[in-house]
Amino acid sequence: GNRAKIPEFNEKEIIKKLKQYVSTDQICNVSKIEAIKMIESWFFYDLVNICNYIGVPYTGNLTRSYKNPEKLDCKDLSKLFAKGTKKQYYKKGDNSFLNYLNIQNIYIHCLDLQNGIQQIRLDFQ
Repeated sequence: GNRAKIPEFNEKEIIKKLKQYVSTDQICNVSKIEAIKMIESWFFYDLVNICNYIGVPYTGNLTRSYKNPEKLDCKDLSKLFAKGTKKQYYKKGDNSFLNYLNIQNIYIHCLDLQNGIQQIRLDFQ
């Protein structure tokens, strides 16, 4: 959803849920990195590689259509995938797609991600 004035983030609940699946003995801290709508919003900061992955030419029209990643979500990504020549569907967590993205490029253009990672670094100093 849209950015909340008070984020719905509960460290204790997250750790409680994690304990159901893994040992949490090594977890020192749980921090948030807030994506405006969802993590797929950030993927649009690497539109060039998305286009290459699905076989769509990277054009000015496409750039204008997807110029504001904070307003985009997984439905927009699914629609873009449908335009591809490789006949692929967007699937959350697909390693082949995620590994194709340029994470450094996403990091450079996404201030929320930069701020979140900076906060994590500060927490461990």
